[in-house]
Parts: sequence; C-alpha cells; structure tokens
Amino acid sequence: MTLGLRIESCVQNLFERWGLIVATNPLKVLFISLLISMSLALGVVFYQVTTDPVELWVSSDSQARHDMEFFSDNFWKFYRIEQVILAPKKVSNFTGTYTDENDDPVSKQFSTLYKRDVLKEAFNLQRKIEQLTAKNPTTGRTIRLEDICYQPLPGKCATQSLFTYFANDFNNLDHENYLERLAVCPDNPTYFRGNDMSCMPRNGIPLIYPEVALGGFPERNFLQAKALILTFPVNNYKDVNLNSDSILWEKEFLNFIQNYIQNHNGSSHFDIS
Repeated sequence: MTLGLRIESCVQNLFERWGLIVATNPLKVLFISLLISMSLALGVVFYQVTTDPVELWVSSDSQARHDMEFFSDNFWKFYRIEQVILAPKKVSNFTGTYTDENDDPVSKQFSTLYKRDVLKEAFNLQRKIEQLTAKNPTTGRTIRLEDICYQPLPGKCATQSLFTYFANDFNNLDHENYLERLAVCPDNPTYFRGNDMSCMPRNGIPLIYPEVALGGFPERNFLQAKALILTFPVNNYKDVNLNSDSILWEKEFLNFIQNYIQNHNGSSHFDIS
C-alpha cells in the first residue's frame, strides 16, 4: 500500500471513530465543546481596544515619548482638534474681477470654492458649530465652545478658517469687492488698509498659514483650492478627567455634523467630512 493510501485510510478511520463517539454521546460532546469555547472566550473580559495613536505607534521607552511626557507635564498636551473638511460637489473655475488698492480692476481665475453662495453656506455652518452647546449631566452646566476652546487671547477662540480674512463678519461676504480679500490675504495675512480692507480679524488672531484653511491647491496657488477646512482647536489636559467637558461638546459636534449631512445632502454645495 502506498503512503498516500495509508494516510487516507488513517484519516478515514479517525473520523469514523469520531463520528461514532459524537453520535452515541451528543449531549456530552455539546457540553464539552461549549465548555471549551467559553474557556477560550474568557480572554474577551481582559481585551482592551487602544485608540490613542501615541500608545499605538510610540514606544513607552523611546526618547520621543519621554520628551513628549515631559512637555505635557510641564506645559500642556497638544490640542484636541475638531475639524470639518468641505469639498465642492462641482469643481470648476470662474473669472472674478475686483479692484485693488489703486482702484484698478484685476481679473483672475477663482475656484468654485470662492463663489459667494458657496462661501456663505460654509460660513453659516461654521457659525452653527460655534453656537453648539452641550449639557454636563452631573452639574447641569451648559458647555459652549468658548468654555473649552484654545484661547491665546482672553475670550477669543483660535478658530482657523478662511473667514478669518473676512474678520469673521458675514456682511463682508456681501461686499461687492469680496474677491479682493481672497486674492490678497493668503499671501499677506496681516495686510491692512483701513476699515475697507483688512486681513486681520477683530479678535487679533490672524490666519498666518492659509494651508490650514484650504486644501487641494497646486504649488501655493490658493485661488485654485478644492477644499475648505474649518478647524477648532480645543484645550487638552494630561489629566483625562479635565477633558470631560470637551468630550461632551465633541459628541454634540459629531451628532450635529451627521444630522447636517443627512438633512442637507441634496441642497448642500459640499461633500462634508
């Protein structure tokens, strides 16, 4: 008999015996199988999901980890970042004309992103996010964004968005020369020309890096950007308990964005992430 036939015969005899045991003792087999499965599943009780990227990717013994822990202990942890990315559903260019500081007309190609109605929807969304509140179930206290946001100046959240160039004033979007801000401010974020034209917001926190508020532009050609980014830096603490208010507000923020996407999917200019 060849080796292959011997192996086949042994396997056949093995499973034949096992089949007879199972058929003659079904309850015992089921009980033992269930007992083994439950014993193996006990590990789930001790299973812990790690979602912190620092714990996932940075070794606890590394110099980078020690430096980060030292900074967190003596200063603060990096901000919690609440962010919305808005990408126009229809991407194209249009020729926009504005007058410069010498009252000379200037024509340039602008992305769909810079159409007035598109900007207005994005600005309205930002204002709704800034007005979100959450309730602390323990204290009953109302939590607002200004209670948890990063404030380099007292009472002023360091929200980063394109609307910083409009002094966070909705009326500036209705100005007939609104395109001037979009053409000038990204390259000169501290530009000031009296009350008519200033890239500096009223809260004194300029948008120095337009890359934070815009995406998809080729070689710093910000007028061809394909996405708007709204960023809300929130305070972060090494003591996890101190972040409870931020976490409650973040839950409201996520629920609001999900509902906004569902309710405005057909009418929105944007795909929202």
